[in-house]
Amino acid sequence: MLNRRQFAIGTALGLGAAALPAATSSGVTPTAVEHLRTTVHSAMLLDDQLGSAAAKPIITAQAQTCLMLLRECPSELRSDVQGLAGEAIGSLAWAAWDEGRYAESDKLFMEAFGHAVAAHSLDVAVGMMCHRIQLAIWTHRYQDAASLSDAAMSLPASDARMIDYRYLQASQAYAYAGRRREAWRIVDQISGEHPDPTTPDVSYAYYMSDWLTGLLSSKALEMAGEPRAAVETIESTIDRIPDTDTRDKALAHLHLAKLTAPSDIERACAAATQALDLARVNTSPRLRAVYQETRALLQPWAKSVPVRELDRAAETVLV
Repeated sequence: MLNRRQFAIGTALGLGAAALPAATSSGVTPTAVEHLRTTVHSAMLLDDQLGSAAAKPIITAQAQTCLMLLRECPSELRSDVQGLAGEAIGSLAWAAWDEGRYAESDKLFMEAFGHAVAAHSLDVAVGMMCHRIQLAIWTHRYQDAASLSDAAMSLPASDARMIDYRYLQASQAYAYAGRRREAWRIVDQISGEHPDPTTPDVSYAYYMSDWLTGLLSSKALEMAGEPRAAVETIESTIDRIPDTDTRDKALAHLHLAKLTAPSDIERACAAATQALDLARVNTSPRLRAVYQETRALLQPWAKSVPVRELDRAAETVLV
């Protein structure tokens, strides 16, 4: 198995062209489908590293290719192609989310779910439900997130990473919705057997890891009114986030800045500066929006030296 950096870089240069030649005059072949699978998975990691602006043209071409091949492929390959269509459309949903088009994102996740179910890719279908849970939390629809979690928990899944990922997302949703007893009960069911992320060829829940558990647990602790525990949890998590996951690492630094600002403005600004450094690489609109929200929280200290230095650093990044 390739590591995540090798997986992303190994095919990135050919992603745009590689998505298109899968259909030939003799029909869709197993080799072509596997080639397309590699490019779809590589684009997921490209989005993690560089943001939707870099990955969206590739992801769009891949989704269009999958849907085109679905009309032409032989019956024995239909399930594989339809499963890939679900994953590619799921990536489009993430791009829409990154750009702030939340209703469209949710609609695309539902479309991706339908393809995954039709392809009998049940673990991917569960993943799409988990993404809808995440989106509902992001948009402060906490009761919707809990209802989606109820539905997701009833779906069959066999991938151990996906099962843990579902527990993690459902526990967060229940915590935000005030169902804390259920939240902590489900957290206890996470196996802890996936300390590090893998690649999408191994699991659709490739990002399930100790660092993701720590990041989301920190947010749940914040919601539970335990800010000190939230800070300790996220601080112990940040260094474990892979350097390739620039958006997630930057968002974690911004969450730390938010948590520490009331008690230690210098510490908060140091965390926000780390996020800015990562934003030089990852052009995610979502990352930039969260930075602006975090900066607004720092406004009471606008005349302090740490905040003025942060603003000077931002001038070279947020252009």
